[in-house]
Amino acid sequence: MQHKTNWLTGFLLQLSLGMFFLLQGVLGILDYDSSFSRIQRSIQNTLGRQTIPWDLIIDVGQLLAGLVLIVLLFFHPKRPRGFQFLLGLVLSALWGLLIVLNNFAQGFLEPSLLVWMGKLSYDLVILTALLAIAKR
Repeated sequence: MQHKTNWLTGFLLQLSLGMFFLLQGVLGILDYDSSFSRIQRSIQNTLGRQTIPWDLIIDVGQLLAGLVLIVLLFFHPKRPRGFQFLLGLVLSALWGLLIVLNNFAQGFLEPSLLVWMGKLSYDLVILTALLAIAKR
């Protein structure tokens, strides 16, 4: 019974993470082409600031990560364990980098300590789930 519970927990965790990344990617890509984002990029270009579409690059990466996590659920009998471990570590490292950039490099303790801690804890839960998926 314990093995079935562990398998189901891991399956649901990987499915929910895959759906999370897939939806984050789709929503980010849709937002990148919104009217507000286009106006914001136009203003930055007018001011002479070169804009690298980091948000779009991250969103496409999240979309691909979500797809891979979901697809790997259905190829479990013959999939190499090393690939899932490596994928989990790479996604964990990238998510950790986003945590550092979003929570410490810019917006440290902003807008308030409690809001910042809430966002940080949310990001840490996802990081922990990614590490659990890598270990699975």
